[in-house]
Amino acid sequence: MRRRDAGPLPQPVRAMPSITHSGDSFQRGLRLPANGNRPALLLLPGRPFSQLREFRLRDENGEQLVRVSKLHQQSPHFQLMEYRPSEQF
Repeated sequence: MRRRDAGPLPQPVRAMPSITHSGDSFQRGLRLPANGNRPALLLLPGRPFSQLREFRLRDENGEQLVRVSKLHQQSPHFQLMEYRPSEQF
């Protein structure tokens, strides 16, 4: 079976809110790279987060601060959100 070209593959990341309680830790997530007209998205499990929430995002290239610019989907179990580097706000 051939894989249809659905664009770049998701990339594993770890994310944690930049302002949080002392016992919090990085959560596993997926970065869905931009594809065509769709912007890059971040898929995180767990508790709901609000728009403009800032995260420390870690990947194989290091760590950066990002902010949620738009929530695409949200449930008690996951969030799918558009994000941008914090310095763009």
